[in-house]
Amino acid sequence: MSSASMQTIPYIGIIFGTYDIISSLIIKIHSAYNLPHTNTTNLINNTVAGAASGIIAKFIVYPLDLVRKRMQVQGPNLKKFVGTNELIYPKGFFATFKYVANKEGITGLFRGLLPSLLKAGPSSASVFFAFGVAQNLMLKYTN
Repeated sequence: MSSASMQTIPYIGIIFGTYDIISSLIIKIHSAYNLPHTNTTNLINNTVAGAASGIIAKFIVYPLDLVRKRMQVQGPNLKKFVGTNELIYPKGFFATFKYVANKEGITGLFRGLLPSLLKAGPSSASVFFAFGVAQNLMLKYTN
């Protein structure tokens, strides 16, 4: 399995799982307070649940993402950029993960997390907003 798959597969699973949980909670809150249920509230719910699920998923898989990016930066053509073939990180995903954890500690696996979270929220929110718009259009023209 490639290093990209090792990060992407759990990310997608977590984002959809947490989206489902968060959107169910939002619906329960709406019902408990007898709030109106419209297409607009659905879009807002999708957007909020999407942003929250994107942030949660990114936080959980971030160490895997960091290792993948470090392996990519090192790449197979290191000599072209650095002038040497001396590897900084060992070959293999798990070996690199262990190396970073041992050398930089657990906090090293979360270096650069904040900018990544700042990107994940709006990115996921826009995806689930678009999903809501498409869902509303499909429901409108199929009924």
